[in-house]
Amino acid sequence: MSMTTTHKDRSPETEILGLQTDTPETESVGVLSGPVNRLAAELAGLEAPTAPIQLPSKEELTVRLVNISLLQRLDELRGDVTLLQTIFWTIAGGLLGLITTLFGSVQSTILFDKAAGALLVLLTIFLGLFGFLWRRASKRADEMTKKIFEPDANR
Repeated sequence: MSMTTTHKDRSPETEILGLQTDTPETESVGVLSGPVNRLAAELAGLEAPTAPIQLPSKEELTVRLVNISLLQRLDELRGDVTLLQTIFWTIAGGLLGLITTLFGSVQSTILFDKAAGALLVLLTIFLGLFGFLWRRASKRADEMTKKIFEPDANR
């Protein structure tokens, strides 16, 4: 008498995965399934571990395909935002350092001349320019993110 199972005796997991089993006892899916799992639990004096499996709804399993060029463009925009943000904060630190040096003590106010004033104005202009560019690039990156990841934004 043979111990092999017939097609109708197989579990759905065995059918889906195409597993061939010799006995109904080994028709489990997993690395520590079947007799090994039971043996380990028995040796440890515990119940065999089980975990409930709950599949998400069909709406949650929906996969939305996105054009790779849009993702690459979004990555470029985010890189631009990071670069502009870095330049902005570097200039802000330099401007703060210059202001601290020029107006930090009574003796340093004597050193304030046309070159220091020009540098102060120039750093302030660059700070405003890079702040504007940073904000514009951030808005463009946010718009691109909405376009890619929010399906209602495309309609």
